[in-house]
Amino acid sequence: MTTIDRSTNADAAADASVKAKHRAMWASGDYPALAHDLIADLGPALVDACGVRPGMRVLDVAAGAGNAALVAADAGADVVAGDLTPELFAAGRAAAAERGVEVTWREADAEALPFADAAFDVVMSCVGVMFAPHHQQAADELVRVCRPGGTIGLLNWTPDGFIGQMFVLMKPYAPPPPPGAQPPPLWGDERHVAALLGDRVERMQTRRQSVAIPFATGAEFRDYFKQHYGPTIAVYRHLGADAERAAELDRALAELGEQNLVATGTATMNWEYQLATAVKLLCARSSGRRLTFHPRDYIKNARTAVHVFVLARSNTSATPDWHRGRQQLRRRGPACRARRAGELDLRGHNRRALLRPRRQFVPQPARLAGAGRVRPGSSPGSSTSSC
Repeated sequence: MTTIDRSTNADAAADASVKAKHRAMWASGDYPALAHDLIADLGPALVDACGVRPGMRVLDVAAGAGNAALVAADAGADVVAGDLTPELFAAGRAAAAERGVEVTWREADAEALPFADAAFDVVMSCVGVMFAPHHQQAADELVRVCRPGGTIGLLNWTPDGFIGQMFVLMKPYAPPPPPGAQPPPLWGDERHVAALLGDRVERMQTRRQSVAIPFATGAEFRDYFKQHYGPTIAVYRHLGADAERAAELDRALAELGEQNLVATGTATMNWEYQLATAVKLLCARSSGRRLTFHPRDYIKNARTAVHVFVLARSNTSATPDWHRGRQQLRRRGPACRARRAGELDLRGHNRRALLRPRRQFVPQPARLAGAGRVRPGSSPGSSTSSC
């Protein structure tokens, strides 16, 4: 007899409903025009921070009309722009044609990216992935599709900045969020992002900056957002025929804009954002999954032309493939040795590739140029410590 998991089906249906609402929200208004008119400078800032260079494989997550993807393509990268709302792609394609660059546009849910593991050199998002309702799920996908040693770059509005304050202001007027959803501006908190990415990344750097927005009055800002910005449009639609509540929200948004103008002391508003970059570890945590070594599994360091073979966990004896991998490592690399501490030191180079393997990580035979031995009575795959 076949058993149907009704709770799983219900969760899937609820998630699909949430994603459909998100897609409709961002398809409303004119987000491509807003991105062009107000935040065009954010894309170049993110691409520059990620160090995008010609030939890199770059993924822009929740790309919209390609505010950052187009800049990466200008830099000579091979760019894929993914977004839950493909209605935004028409404007992006037109902009790409005007600039004379090629971008691959792909409908993609940030919480379930349709790409292979380690497929991209750079994975970035410019005020995009922050609107995925389940933050940890989205962060896991960012890490998954980034190659070891690749860069993850995130530019998000901060909780204390103007857009963060605007979302707090609109919350009492908005429909209740779906179960498990977290506020988007949390992605602009350094501690929140660090917790989401966890120990799968290193060299994380964050900085806060502001972008100047050309609104002369709070009312001008409010009216523009009511016409162009999907989340604001959705809140007003939720209010429906409640004219009193809508008028109350009108006054609150205009006052918020005026307060920002007074704080800047100029005729432009300042919106704060956080720019965060991190490097995915060369040896990513596998969460206990059993991996199989093959000599084709190596990391290419283009700068030093050294091929480092990744020795994955194995519960079996060493195979001929493993021995061939050792021989190729000796031929291709300079004077290399595996330390007892588990580091692979590439001598003769000014850059170092380090693999920090799990304890009892070395396949049988448990010896690689002086590496530690497997303890008697234990198996190579028995350890549960981190990589």
